[in-house]
Amino acid sequence: MDKNEFQSLINVNRRSGKPFRVTLTNYTQRISGGLLDAKELNETKSKKFFLASAMIKKDVSRFEVPVIDSAHNIYFEQNLGKESFFIDEIFGVDLSNAYATILKNAGYITAKTYRYISTLEKLDRLGAIGMLASNKKHFDFVNGEIVNVEEEKSPLSNFFFYAVQKTREIMAQAQTIAQEDNAENYLFTWVDCIYIREAEKLKDIFTFLKSQGLKYKEKNYTQFLAERGEKTIKVTFYEDENIKNFHLPLPKSRVKKAIEEYILNLNKKTKK
Repeated sequence: MDKNEFQSLINVNRRSGKPFRVTLTNYTQRISGGLLDAKELNETKSKKFFLASAMIKKDVSRFEVPVIDSAHNIYFEQNLGKESFFIDEIFGVDLSNAYATILKNAGYITAKTYRYISTLEKLDRLGAIGMLASNKKHFDFVNGEIVNVEEEKSPLSNFFFYAVQKTREIMAQAQTIAQEDNAENYLFTWVDCIYIREAEKLKDIFTFLKSQGLKYKEKNYTQFLAERGEKTIKVTFYEDENIKNFHLPLPKSRVKKAIEEYILNLNKKTKK
């Protein structure tokens, strides 16, 4: 079932007039009650993914939840100026398994859990840790209109945001090092990878990352192009023969968010 089919089922239930509930989570969408029940898995995940998530939650549950203001967490930063430009070669420093390493170094997860997480693919590693910040939203319908909205946030969310905040602090310090002699040397940061113009500062950045107990990979890229648009800066460059693309900020529409916005707009359309 895709997003459009799920939205069609919502409308069928609305037209029936019977009370029903739509529940959205990170990986599932459910309609309960009403004329038609439905549940779909938005993204198939392996047993290893969910086991890793359970291990992480068990580990962090031993500790007091850290106080974090997640509203100030930043996942990217850029220093690309106001004009489009091209550079033949740039350099990158990519942290390895950053969030998991930060949680391990803080003592929040065990060495056993860390080793298990490390066996997952990169996106599954991020997703398993991201499940700490999972949330669930309920939308109750009566006579075709939303009468109640409830949100359940994970009590463990701040462990995830702790990793995000520490990663941001580390990348901000790496940025400072990159800009010590030349402010234009720093290009942009994307989560746990920093991109710079010149190689001279790489050694200093490596020394800093080692002091933080972090592993990293040095990257070389070619044909870097930054194109400024009205709302985003499109960045393209090559890693060997593979092209990489970024949009800063990157508008990433998720199924959960798209369905949520669709539901909240239903009442507006009805009132018109």
